[in-house]
Order: sequence, then C-alpha cells, then structure tokens
Amino acid sequence: MEILDCTLRDGGYYTNWDFDFKLVNEYLNAVSELPIKIIEPGYISNADDNKGPFYHLNKKILGIFKKKINKNQKIFVMINLKEIKNFKDIDKLVSQNINLIDGIRFAIDPKDLKKYLPIIIRLKKKFSKIEYCFNLMYASTWIKNLENVKKIINESRKAADNISLIDSYGAITPLEMKNFFTMIKKLRINFDGVHFHNNCNFALANTIISINEGVKRADTTFTGMGRGSGNAETEYLLAYLKVNVQNTFNLSNLLDSLNKMKKKLEWGPSYAYAYAAMRGFSQAKMMNLIQNRRLDQGLATNLIKQFDLKKNEIDITPNSNLDIKQLKKKIKSKIFIFGGGQTCLDKGPIFIKNLKKTDLIIATSNRTLENLINVYENIHFENEIVLILTGNEIKKLNFKNKFIRKLRIKYIILERNFFDKKISFFKDKKIFYSNSVAENPLLIAGIFLKKLRYLKLNLAFFEGGQGLESGMYETLNSIDYLKKIGMKIFSYTKTYIPSIAKSPWLND
Repeated sequence: MEILDCTLRDGGYYTNWDFDFKLVNEYLNAVSELPIKIIEPGYISNADDNKGPFYHLNKKILGIFKKKINKNQKIFVMINLKEIKNFKDIDKLVSQNINLIDGIRFAIDPKDLKKYLPIIIRLKKKFSKIEYCFNLMYASTWIKNLENVKKIINESRKAADNISLIDSYGAITPLEMKNFFTMIKKLRINFDGVHFHNNCNFALANTIISINEGVKRADTTFTGMGRGSGNAETEYLLAYLKVNVQNTFNLSNLLDSLNKMKKKLEWGPSYAYAYAAMRGFSQAKMMNLIQNRRLDQGLATNLIKQFDLKKNEIDITPNSNLDIKQLKKKIKSKIFIFGGGQTCLDKGPIFIKNLKKTDLIIATSNRTLENLINVYENIHFENEIVLILTGNEIKKLNFKNKFIRKLRIKYIILERNFFDKKISFFKDKKIFYSNSVAENPLLIAGIFLKKLRYLKLNLAFFEGGQGLESGMYETLNSIDYLKKIGMKIFSYTKTYIPSIAKSPWLND
C-alpha cells in the first residue's frame, strides 16, 4: 500500500498555493524520512492568474523537491483539465516539466471522460515513461449504480494507469464504503486508490476501510489540510499503520507549523460541511461562503437552504426615499475607497487631513470603519462617508462606540438578505440594497460608482497581509471584473492591487 501525500496541493486552497520557505523546508525534511511513496506538491499550469507558485510548479521548484526527497519517493503533479482546450496546451505544459515528474493526476468528473480521453491517450503515447492517474470525482453520486461504476472504470482504463475514487462531497459513510467493496468484488470491478474529504469526519475511517479491502494507494494530508473540510490526516494514518518515525523532531516541527495555520484558517470537519455533504451541496461552494465570503457556519448553512447562489446578482437599488439621480448631482469632488489596512491608523490622519472637505470616503468593511473612528479621535474630519457592510459585517458593528454617531455616515450599502434591525441606529441615513450574498465589498463599491457614472476607483489602505490570502484573491478577481466594465484603478497608498500609483499630496 502506498501513501500519496498532497498537503501542499490540496492545502493550497487555503493559501492560494503560496507557502513560505520555512514551512516547505519543514515539510521536505519530514516527508523525506517517512514511508510516503508519492509527494504531490501542487499543479502545473500556464494559466494567467494570481495563484501562487505551487499552482504554477516549474523546474526550479520541482528541482528543489527532487533533491530533498529520498531516492524511493516519486513526485506527482496535477493538471486542471478545465484549463486545457486542446492537445497543444497540455503538450507544452508537460514538455516543460517531464524530466522532473513521475506521474500526472487528472481530477475528472465521470461525465467528462469522453471529452478528455482522446487528449490524455495522445499525451500518454508521447510521454510513456510517467504514470497517468484519474481521480474520479463526486463518487457519492455514482457508486450506488454498479453498472455505471463498471462503465466508468472501463472507460478510464483506456488511458489511466491508476484510478482513484474521490469522495468530493465527503458524504460516503464507512458502512456505505464497506458495502460498496462487497458489491464490486462480486462483479470483479476494482480501482486503485482513494481520496476522501472530511466533511462528516469519515475520511480517516473510510481510508482505513479501503486499505483493509486491498486498495493500493491512499491520499492523505498532514493535519488534514485541504479544500473545505480537508482530508484524511497523514500523521493519523502513519500512527494506525504503526510506522516507526525516524526523526520525530522534523515531524513535530511540521505539525506545529501546520496546526498554527489551522487555528487561523480553520480547515477541518464542521456542521456546515457535514450539512452540505448530506444534501449534495458542493464543499467548494461551502468553502467559498465560509472562507471567501466570511460567513459563520450557521448563516452559511441557512443560506444554502434559501438561495440559488449561482444567481449572486449585484443589483444595487436605493430604498424608496432615495433618488440616485439626485446623488449623481451631489458628487462634485473625488471619491476615495478605503480598505481595512492597518496603515490607516498611522497614515490615515494626515491623508484625510489633506483631502478636500467635499471629497467622499467609501468604507468597505467594519474594520475600515473602526480605523476611521480611530482617526477621528485624533483629528475631527468632515468628509461624508458611504459605509458598505456585506455578509456578517453588520454583526461586527460596534453601535456603542461614542464616535460612531459623530462620523458623517451619509449613505449605507447593505445586502438585502443580511438586513439587521440594529441598522435603524442610523435613522437619518440613506440605504442602498444589493441582492448579492456576502459579495466582495470592493466589487459592490465599484458597481455602485458605475451606477453614478464615476469611473475611477481611487484606492487607499489596501496593503493586504499574511493570513488574508483568500480575501486578497477575491479582491483581485473583483478588480479584474471592474476593469472589464470600464473602471480605471488608481492607488494612493502602497497596495497589492494592480493599479496606477497616484500621489495623495498633489493638487490634481
């Protein structure tokens, strides 16, 4: 039986495939001394995006792994087939890395087998020395139909050297897994590997059952780090197999570092992921609600019952007392969009003092508002503020702060489904509503300005920071969209957002 560790590849969903050198070094020191047969560091990809280096593995990174792992270990990479349009795309991608990899894995929806089989068969003929693996996704939706199972496996064997069953929803129970093996043995159907997600805390149990039933390969990750609820834990499987760890120091260092990350990023099983799994709701969508859209688990669970999240429309409409045409006429000065960066606390006072009193400030979160309150305590400014509160942000609002009443919050943008009666605190304020669900506030700000025919995004205090990777990635996607609809992006402070630098000290 082989262990395939995919900590960095699957864990990349939490870090945007960006890991610091110290952690990578700890990882390599630990795995090189363990009976882990295959290491999967990430993806190879030529996509033009903002994902980190472990989504875009190259010769330099793969070379480091090749040198550090032991001679009996192999390196596999994954290719996202959604990025592949034709054979030329995949041929170029593999050619660049072929000398440093031992295998390629493809995560495939069984419905798409016919679409991708010809391309992979052709690839296999050209590069025959490496192993080709199919990760057949959404297993909980098709394993009960044995005729369909047989058909899927037979089709996959045309190109795949290894076929793994992937419980994408984390919905298969141990009893179902045991019964499945009993049934396929009668039909003389077999597959090679397993990859379980941990939505219902079944991943390790299902992995052990599969090993005991003769499966040749099991996917695991250290501390279970992986998309959504995560995966079966490598260290727990090693303990079950009674593996004698040669250097407990190296393993301890790795686990300590990952557990610190786990506290911050919060992967692992939960009620929300379990609820999603048992109702056939994608854990990718649930992860998007919890991580990217910043919803607590109860609210995220409630939302999937009520809304079609595919229709996440940003249709900003004013309440009955507000005429947006009148608002257009009032905008005669610059509009600045403030992020929640900590630099606002230090540089905000002089920045705001330099603004014209007629300049409008858009605050994109509760954190931004807190920063503005802090600034107001030092310098009383008169600029009007538009406050954007999406998703759970309204719950974080400190209504008791004595300075909140003194700020000139002129307008508020809320998401209709997150309205809170506490907002009546702002009795004299005008409210705009969006039909979106916990959408990125910068995206809402941009669309709001587009409605006002103000086509500039003047950004300040969007410096980003460690531990904010998912939010930063979401913001970058929002920026890409806003550029497409004609918005010009400027930044008046240091930022991670692609933009034209502007000086706040020039009178332009």
